[in-house]
Amino acid sequence: MTEQDFETLATGERQVLDRSFQPKLSEKRTRNIALSALMTAAGLALVWVYGLSTPAITGISLVIVMVSAIEKVSYAREILVYKSLVRKLVNRVEGLQEIEITPLEGHPAARAKRRSEVDLAHA
Repeated sequence: MTEQDFETLATGERQVLDRSFQPKLSEKRTRNIALSALMTAAGLALVWVYGLSTPAITGISLVIVMVSAIEKVSYAREILVYKSLVRKLVNRVEGLQEIEITPLEGHPAARAKRRSEVDLAHA
């Protein structure tokens, strides 16, 4: 990847590309998910052991739902950045191979399938 290629990436894409070469970060994310699950289990254990009131149970449930929602939204946003980065990298490889560039909403496999169908029809 050239410096010019890197400059064409959005800030989030640059961060994702950089993080992909840092395996410790995925370990940290896994640890955070485990901690979140442990906190949920601890909250449920407290409810079971102490028989907390309905407002306390509701409060704990709301915290769990909010934390889960934040995790899911951040995960979804990160997946969108990954998809964008993959599209740009595919376009870069296609450019290097001097083949037709896949359109933004296109799919390289669909183009290859169409090309093979056309080849079969002409054979």
